[in-house]
Order: sequence, then C-alpha cells, then structure tokens
Amino acid sequence: MDPGGGTFIGIRHGAEWAQQAFLGRAPVMSELSIMKEDRLAVDDLRAREARDVIGGAIFLSDLDLSHPLAFGYDRKLLPSHRDTAIRLATPENPVASVARYVADAPVKSGYVSPARQAELAGSPMLVAERMGDGSVILMTDNPNFRGAYLGTNRLLLNGLFLSKAFSSPRTQGGAHYRP
Repeated sequence: MDPGGGTFIGIRHGAEWAQQAFLGRAPVMSELSIMKEDRLAVDDLRAREARDVIGGAIFLSDLDLSHPLAFGYDRKLLPSHRDTAIRLATPENPVASVARYVADAPVKSGYVSPARQAELAGSPMLVAERMGDGSVILMTDNPNFRGAYLGTNRLLLNGLFLSKAFSSPRTQGGAHYRP
C-alpha cells in the first residue's frame, strides 16, 4: 500500500490477506485445522471438518467507544454475524483493536464448537492502524451481511468517512507505532 494517504478496508478474507500484505503479520493459523493423524478416512475427514465449521452465528464484541470508528455507538457490546474461522493477529499497537470478541462466551446465537469458541474468544474483530498518511482497517465479520445487520454497517461507514480521525499512539521511545 502506498503510504501516501489512502484507506484500505478489508472484510473477512480481504482482512486476512491485508494483514499480511500491508501490515506484515503472518496469518493466524487454527490449531483445529492441523492434521495430527498419519492416516484418516475421507468420511472421518468430512466429519472432523464439519465439527468446527461456523455456518453462521451471532458473536458479541467489546467495542472501544472512545475510538473514532465507534462514532455513533452507545453500547460497548456489539453483536455481529460471523460465518468464517478467520482470525486477525493481535496488533502491537494497544489501541488498534477497536473491537474484540468477548472473552467469556462470545457466541450469543447459533452453533460454534467449544474448541472454536475458545480459539476466537478475545481475538480482534476490528483492527484499525495508520500506515503512513493512510489507514488500514480490517474486519473479520461482514458489517453489511445481507443488509440485515444495520447495527454493524455503521462500522463500515465510519471506516470510510473517519479513517483519518485517529492516529497511532507514541511508543516509550517517542516514535509512533508503525506496522
């Protein structure tokens, strides 16, 4: 990304790609996807994969109401629709995680395996970082899912219109955090 001042908003797989392409963070691999068996029957593989699929569930996130991307929200707890197992890396910048899945029981509706819930609990749902004069905004969930989640589409609009309203904090050495 040209550090000249653009805004990139990555949603779902776009966020997963952008965290590596722009921010230099390796994808967060799921322990659930690592094969530990030497041999596995195809039927067993299908059953194993189906066990940890997120077919569609409502997750609850803790939103930083003081962040400009949370403009217009008045409740810290934000429900969102999730249907992937994508995880974002936790940023070094302490204010970059605008929303995180709650650590205690993040799933409010739908089925998600206990192992997958434990894996996603406390992980970032929305990350916003400055890069040069531009911004990189990453969301694991689709804020406009089928037009049904009107409460989360504001995150996308705020990302479009308020992407320059925040800055990176300074490190102990006085420089700004840089991805």
